[in-house]
Amino acid sequence: MSNVSSHQSMHRLASVVALALVCTAAHAARPGCEHWVAPSRVSASAIEATSSNAYHLSLQMHAAFKSSNPASARPLAGAYLSSVSSIPCDWNYGNAIHDANSVLGLLALHEGKKAEAVVFLRAASLSPGSPQLNSYGPSLMLASELAKAGEYEAVAQYVQGIAEFWTPEDRRAVVYLLPFLKDSEPLATWLAKLRSHQAPNFGRNANIPP
Repeated sequence: MSNVSSHQSMHRLASVVALALVCTAAHAARPGCEHWVAPSRVSASAIEATSSNAYHLSLQMHAAFKSSNPASARPLAGAYLSSVSSIPCDWNYGNAIHDANSVLGLLALHEGKKAEAVVFLRAASLSPGSPQLNSYGPSLMLASELAKAGEYEAVAQYVQGIAEFWTPEDRRAVVYLLPFLKDSEPLATWLAKLRSHQAPNFGRNANIPP
């Protein structure tokens, strides 16, 4: 086997193992959800349909935000948030709280509404996490842009919020397999810089759209 083929095989294996880690996390009950029971009038198939709808709304929102007309993501972000209100223990819930509010915050910031963007950043920090957020971390694009805009305290509060479900150090196993996921600075360094009124280097997650 050539070195190139060997490298590709190892990369594929690492990706599969990393995915397995995420899938394993998906089955871990979130605190407070161990004994959650859907209302008796709601069937399991209805919950599954609601979850599927939320997921498809997330895909539409992400695509719209990355399109030539990012503002078209605004109504989709609102719909995404509404779609998870009845499934607080579904894996889509944490993603919606973080990502939809991050999209709304970035749209506000790009329209010159910095105070409004800060409100959305705070709302995003209230996400309880999800298998994806807990493993690979959230998009830090809004936090990065607001830090550069001088909103150090708001961003520090956000970092403390997401630390409830993720820190860069938490994905050591994934980083060991996929080194390109490593961040340049740990969370404690981010907080120290923010408290010194400096914008941290949030690493690769600062460049990933929500």
